Amino acid sequence: MSFTLAGENRRANSFDSQIGGPARTLAAEFACEVTGVDLTEEYCRAAEMLTDKLGLASKVQFRCANALDMPFADGSFDVVCGRTP
Repeated sequence: MSFTLAGENRRANSFDSQIGGPARTLAAEFACEVTGVDLTEEYCRAAEMLTDKLGLASKVQFRCANALDMPFADGSFDVVCGRTP
C-alpha cells in the first residue's frame, strides 16, 4: 500500500470488505479506525465475528451497504480503499 495514515484519529473505509481481512490489516498496521462495507449481510456478520476474535472490534466496524451509494457524509474518511478483481 502506498499511502500514509500518520497522525491521530485517522479513519479509513474499506469497501467490498467481504469477511474483513483488509479492514483488519489497515487497523492493525496503521493504528486507525476502519469501517468496512459489504453488500452481503453474511459477510458483514462473519467479518464482525472474526474481528472480535482477533481483538480488533474497538478499531474496526462493518456496515452492510452498497459501495456505489455509501451511507457516509463526504469527508468521513482520510483514505478509502477497495478490493480489486
